[in-house]
Amino acid sequence: MCITEYNEAETLQMIREEGRGEGSITTLYDLYSDGDITLQKAAVKAGMSESDFLEAAKAIIGA
Repeated sequence: MCITEYNEAETLQMIREEGRGEGSITTLYDLYSDGDITLQKAAVKAGMSESDFLEAAKAIIGA
């Protein structure tokens, strides 16, 4: 038997943070750049404001 404490709030926060990783932001930025999704949708998916999303994406891709 494995005895661990499950904290749903911490787990969900960890998943959200992983979702905002560089790979996710790069993919969302590529979709935005290609016109497949709007900037607003990309930012919402990344859990950021539009300006924060653009700033993070440009830092990752080196633009």
